Amino acid sequence: MSDAPIRLRCRMNPELSIRAMRAGIKEKPPRVRKPWMRFAVLIICGVLGMFGGNALARLGWMPPGEVALGFGLGFLAALVLWQVTWSRQSRRVARRFERAQQIAGETEMELGPEGFTMRSQLGESRMRWAAVQAVFALAGGSALRIGATTIAMPDEALPEGMTPEDLRARIENWRAAA
Repeated sequence: MSDAPIRLRCRMNPELSIRAMRAGIKEKPPRVRKPWMRFAVLIICGVLGMFGGNALARLGWMPPGEVALGFGLGFLAALVLWQVTWSRQSRRVARRFERAQQIAGETEMELGPEGFTMRSQLGESRMRWAAVQAVFALAGGSALRIGATTIAMPDEALPEGMTPEDLRARIENWRAAA
């Protein structure tokens, strides 16, 4: 494989960057979970739900059959609220990203054996491969995960004849050698 630098030139788009952020979250190593703790939490929640429903029924505030319906509707309301909040946050991030990209203009990225450099009208950033924790595929691009940050690289910015798989393989080889 060649050690010649790879040059990408593009305008970053918010959709690809948001997909990279979401995928980067999923790419984190899984936490060690103890199955017995999950089981214990389920038992505790079940017991609390049973006592809570029983107490409401004894007080005459709710017929016993509707206790489960009430808890189910509360759970559904929480899911809807979570989805609305997440969607609003995503749109807000996309708007901020779009404003920043209007100022930054086109981004140039050069990837080589030592690391990568990004340049735009706002400035320049250099990073060594040792800082990159993961390289992964996205719909329409590839991404680098560096701590809590992800950097998306759109497929349409790749040099002619280079596939996204080739790009990720070259980066992985450079990372392994770092």
